[in-house]
Amino acid sequence: MEPRIETMHSGAKLTHELPGWLKIAIADAIVLFGRLEQEIIEITWLLRGANEKLERSKVARNPAADNFSDIVAIVEKAAGQEFAALRSTFDDLARDRNLMVHGAWWVVDNLRPWVVWHKFIEDSQSVIGEYYEQARFADFMKKASHLLDMCRKFHDEIERTSGVKTSALVRS
Repeated sequence: MEPRIETMHSGAKLTHELPGWLKIAIADAIVLFGRLEQEIIEITWLLRGANEKLERSKVARNPAADNFSDIVAIVEKAAGQEFAALRSTFDDLARDRNLMVHGAWWVVDNLRPWVVWHKFIEDSQSVIGEYYEQARFADFMKKASHLLDMCRKFHDEIERTSGVKTSALVRS
């Protein structure tokens, strides 16, 4: 997915003062992605048979996208088909999560959230960012919630069939 870059209008007024709904939306999205990442790590432990602390630690340090890709590759092999849409959905979520966490948030004209990420900085004469409004947060939350639910079901099934429990965390 390409960045959703829009040219900012001339005379735009930027502020660092973020409205409450935006702060909550950022926090909710980050928390949800963290839960998804935890599921992915624990599924990876199960699929790799990572029982020792050192093995588990190595998996946990891998980028979420790499662990997710490994899981999907195993499922694709077993199913005999590719799941490109699943990979693409996770990649989009991971990019947006990184944008939320590593971006510098602004509000344009006291109205539209705008986020600048260091990867967008091309020179010292311009700034490139993305608008990230309520509808985009809603889309992120919907996709991440569905993916988390799917991963939890898969995780539960692997634990049930293998008889191996990965953590004391309670999943709802």
